[in-house]
Amino acid sequence: MTAFAQLARTLVNDANLGADAVLLPRAGSNIALRVAFTSREIGLDFGDSQGKTTQFRCQCVVTDAPNIAEGDGLEINGKRYLIRSAEKDMHNIMWKLDLDGLNYGYPDR
Repeated sequence: MTAFAQLARTLVNDANLGADAVLLPRAGSNIALRVAFTSREIGLDFGDSQGKTTQFRCQCVVTDAPNIAEGDGLEINGKRYLIRSAEKDMHNIMWKLDLDGLNYGYPDR
């Protein structure tokens, strides 16, 4: 295991950052894994009106779930989220997942 892989495993296993999750793939069996959450605010501009929304993101270790795809689901603390995009980092160690939290509630840690 490389130093980067060890760091990734430490990140998702951290009690303050990580959470137990279940990947709900469109095809195949469900997979239990750990994820680390991040979120960011996105500014919206509708001409005269402006607003903000929160985009939920999480990361997980590629070896825990090697085949994540857009449209799969993710369940965390009994709440389900849609995976809008799934992208591996440049080292092929971590998945970066954009989640649809708009209709599925705020992810609890």
